[in-house]
Amino acid sequence: LKDKYAALMPDADLLAKLKELAAMTAQERAAFWSEQFDKCTRCNACRAACPGCYCQLCAARKNVPQWISTVAGGQGSFVWNIMRAYHQAGRCTLCGACQAACPQGIPLMLLNLWIEQQVEDEFEFKAGYDPEGKPLIGSWKPDDDDSFMR
Repeated sequence: LKDKYAALMPDADLLAKLKELAAMTAQERAAFWSEQFDKCTRCNACRAACPGCYCQLCAARKNVPQWISTVAGGQGSFVWNIMRAYHQAGRCTLCGACQAACPQGIPLMLLNLWIEQQVEDEFEFKAGYDPEGKPLIGSWKPDDDDSFMR
């Protein structure tokens, strides 16, 4: 992506929405995402469309042990969407396939961009820009700054 897409930025509308999201309190953001994720029917179209989602057995579909409720709506959908997005942290290249596939119109690119921004700010990492680089999740070192953990 470095050579071909380095100059591309998310569109202005998405960046404006990201700025609005950043201006919200944590409680307001949680309420915003709860409202969005309540629309989720857990159809898995986002997962199926994502080129970075390649686990053969997704934790969201596993029921022994059951880590994530399989119920659509409420906490099940909230946890599923957050888990899916964080699972892609450091891998998502913002291609938009997940959002394009979502029949409920959930702004998944806004969530992905939010997480990408956090990854870039905290770890100085941008997915897809170094073909020789290790994935973010696989690059932990014992002397990494852990002050962000609470």
